[in-house]
Amino acid sequence: MTQCSNNHGIAVDIGTTTIGMALVDRTAGAILAETGFLNPQKKHGADVASRIRYGATREGAKTLGFLVKQALLKGIVELENDVTSIKEIVISANTTMQYLFMERETKELGEYPFLMKDAGFQELSFEETFGTIKKEMEEKQMFPKELDENVFSLMAHCKVILLPCISTFVGGDITSGLYYLQFPKEQGANLLLDLGTNGEMAISGERGFYGTSVPAGPAFEASLRGQGRRGAALIEWIARARCRGQVLADGAVARRYENTGIPLEENLLLTQDVLRKIQLAKGALMAGVELLLKQYEIEPKELKKVYLAGSFGFHLDVQSAVILGMLPSNFQGKIEIVGNTSLKGAVTCLCDNDRKVKMEQIVEKIQPFNLAETEAFRQLFIERMAFSTIRI
Repeated sequence: MTQCSNNHGIAVDIGTTTIGMALVDRTAGAILAETGFLNPQKKHGADVASRIRYGATREGAKTLGFLVKQALLKGIVELENDVTSIKEIVISANTTMQYLFMERETKELGEYPFLMKDAGFQELSFEETFGTIKKEMEEKQMFPKELDENVFSLMAHCKVILLPCISTFVGGDITSGLYYLQFPKEQGANLLLDLGTNGEMAISGERGFYGTSVPAGPAFEASLRGQGRRGAALIEWIARARCRGQVLADGAVARRYENTGIPLEENLLLTQDVLRKIQLAKGALMAGVELLLKQYEIEPKELKKVYLAGSFGFHLDVQSAVILGMLPSNFQGKIEIVGNTSLKGAVTCLCDNDRKVKMEQIVEKIQPFNLAETEAFRQLFIERMAFSTIRI
């Protein structure tokens, strides 16, 4: 769609599972159009760990980078026919997705001591970022019908901004969300939970500013007998089955459903394997939340506000999450659903002259830590796998 303004920008959220994009009028600060689609890298792994493994070699990183860049180019021309009006592209992504966008080998992200390098605020040319795939598409005659070969010359003037990552496990998507929500907040303790393929979280207030993440994997995007359903709806179904006694506290299906699965609406069946995947993800999430609050030295009831972000968080029924022990009962009444803060932060960034300073302040102030490597996490993770309400 062609717009009359000649000062447009593209905001991008590269998620492990999905990619979101928005066309923005940078003068008015308005979103003109949006699009979203599955991350094409999924064919080489559903979660961050599998992408890290695949992208650990030069060839693997190049392959995954090609896939995502080609998808972004298609998204750009879908949003705006006149690409000469696009002055900037702002990309928000977790650390692994940023590495792969830049075709950087991910080996160091998957090996102790899990250190990232050179993932701060970056302002690059279109040629530096997207130019690498032009030759490959020409050689392999892989120009999709949606793309004109002139797109590279027409967008040569465009800048590409990569938002800074905080650590290997707390990426630029969280920096973007914290920037959008204006963290760190000084009044009271405020918690951000970004629930997607990873469970990323941060807390700030008078006692400090901390961030961490836990692996959720693709469990919240689980399918039921081959028919995909959003994970948030699945949580609500499991909560209902739990209240009816069809699912036991230890996660086992009641004996009468062992061979058939639990019948749900639309002729779907809830099976034991799906329940186990959800248990693993929700156990990791709850353990992460508790240990982050412990790091800050606060009880859940003392939190001022809980910001629930991400596509999964946007659709999540809070009461169902509490029933299953995915969130503490004391979070009820404190939660604000804020949607895709990673993309919203990228949109805001397109219209903010002070964006670099603000984001670098966030990265400088926040204290990241890796919970998954601690014995406390491993112990609490096992305890929190049970489907039971947690009152702490």
